[in-house]
Amino acid sequence: METLYYSRTRLVLGFILAATITLGAGYLLFHREITEHLHGRAALFGGSLGHFVTQPIVFFFSLFFTYRLAVTAADAKAVEATPTHLVISGFFRRRELVWSEVGAAAIEARRTRNSVHHELVIYRVSRGDPAGEMRVSLESMTLDPARWDEYVHGLMATAEQRRGWRKPPSPAQTAGDLAKDAVEARYPAGSNPIAAPPPRGFGRKGL
Repeated sequence: METLYYSRTRLVLGFILAATITLGAGYLLFHREITEHLHGRAALFGGSLGHFVTQPIVFFFSLFFTYRLAVTAADAKAVEATPTHLVISGFFRRRELVWSEVGAAAIEARRTRNSVHHELVIYRVSRGDPAGEMRVSLESMTLDPARWDEYVHGLMATAEQRRGWRKPPSPAQTAGDLAKDAVEARYPAGSNPIAAPPPRGFGRKGL
């Protein structure tokens, strides 16, 4: 199963935009005289309200988004399969599901007023019962839209295969199993592994 990656181009553009807003909000925060006489909607950024409430909120939120975009762009992995887990890296958090928790996957379309957004939805199960879902935006991925369905089928095929995966035995365990198999082959079940006494010969004492 191939790894699903975020588009680094979009992440970098988002990082530049968020960093610009952070710098602008920080500049206004430390140069209060610029926003003293704002009117209308812009008055939210002026006066005491803007200096102590609006500007700090915009600054810290944009700073947080700048940081998260930088972290996400550094790796850019969205969905990755390992032998034991399915790793889903969202914008705000990272989840690791053991394969037995991967219940199903599907593509869902969300319609807004002017566009349609597609999401990869991975449903989590716990002991056979629904236990939540994880979503990642497919438009922000590098995967060709023509291959979205193919990816979902590959994901579920990998989940079916990995649910039966077991950790390979260590060399010591393997040697022990081979020795046990050799003993069982030489002495079948129910037989006495202690060697029987040798048969009596045909000498004078044996007659």
